[in-house]
Amino acid sequence: MKQSARQMFLGIVRMDEASKTKRITIKTETGSKWFDAPQKLIQWIQDQRKSYSTLKQLAQQYNVNFGQLDSAWNTLHNTASRLQQLSNQPDQYDVHISQFQKQFSDFLNRKEIFTEDAPFFSFFSSQKEVSSIKGLAVLVDHFGWNFKPIDYQMLRALEETQDYFDGNQQAVNDQAQTMQTLRHSWDMELTEHRDIWTANYIDQLNNVEQLKEEANSLIKEWSLTQSEHKLALQEKLEKAETDLENLRRTYDEELSLRAPVKYWKMQHESHHQKAVGFGIVLLVVTLIVLCTIIGFSAYTLDMSLKDVTLSKIFAAAAITTIGLWLIKILANIFMSHLHLATDAQERRTMIHTYLALIRKVQGPAEDDRQLILQTLFRPSSTDMIKNDQGPSQLVDMINRLSTKQ
Repeated sequence: MKQSARQMFLGIVRMDEASKTKRITIKTETGSKWFDAPQKLIQWIQDQRKSYSTLKQLAQQYNVNFGQLDSAWNTLHNTASRLQQLSNQPDQYDVHISQFQKQFSDFLNRKEIFTEDAPFFSFFSSQKEVSSIKGLAVLVDHFGWNFKPIDYQMLRALEETQDYFDGNQQAVNDQAQTMQTLRHSWDMELTEHRDIWTANYIDQLNNVEQLKEEANSLIKEWSLTQSEHKLALQEKLEKAETDLENLRRTYDEELSLRAPVKYWKMQHESHHQKAVGFGIVLLVVTLIVLCTIIGFSAYTLDMSLKDVTLSKIFAAAAITTIGLWLIKILANIFMSHLHLATDAQERRTMIHTYLALIRKVQGPAEDDRQLILQTLFRPSSTDMIKNDQGPSQLVDMINRLSTKQ
């Protein structure tokens, strides 16, 4: 913001400097003149040419050639017109100003032109008002031109001109008047420049104060915006750090729990397959036992109770007891595998849920985490050992028979 305000101020200064470089200053015979626009310079050149243009017809009668004078002013007019075309190109504009100043100075030093600031211009104007011949005589004497034919009127006019240039009282008065006019013009120019400089200086001070206020406002706004951005960035940074930490913990936990997940998946598939297999075996064995008991009863015990021997009763009891015991064992194995398959699936589900919790949020506390891990890695129980007993009915029957005997 500070840099922007400084650039704006420098831009105003450059604009003021650019406006100064556009001013065209030339040194005349007795002083200097300046023009703030090429159009004014062109108009001034045209006014200088008008001062002698009325004498061209008379000059032709005396074979006086104004070609050199016209050529010099034409060159200066073309250069001034070129300045008008380059007014929007500061670099080229300044170059052509220097070129115009050099051309004007060279023409003036070689006495190829004269201006209204020349010391003899007032005498020239007064003589021209008296007669055109006297005005032409002033230019002929000043530039040293030849003329032809030589007549009495021109000679008288040249004598008056020579007396003037030799320093008579009129020439002294004219020069004094010229110097007084020059002093007055310098005073006016100095006053005008002072007023312009004062106005520009006050405007620049006002612009600087305005820029200062705008810069302070921009700095204040930028500070508030920077604070808001800093807070927003801090919040995003903290959130990113939290997400990264959760991601790291999730990655570590996933690595540590990948083997258990794979293990419990294999256990689930294994126990599920075994449960299906033992379920089929249980169904087949149950059908076989039922068919055996029904067949044995139909072919062996189909008689009165008195005719049934003890061996047949013992055989029937043994077949029934062993069959039921086999069915019970197979049912226990089937239920055990089914229970273990369900338990393995539940452990896998709990592990995935635990990983999701620690990924999305901070995760459970350390105590809760220990509880979850203890639940996940608790020992599995099949309930097969404590229930694995022999056919108690047959043993009880044998014990009763042994006691009776």
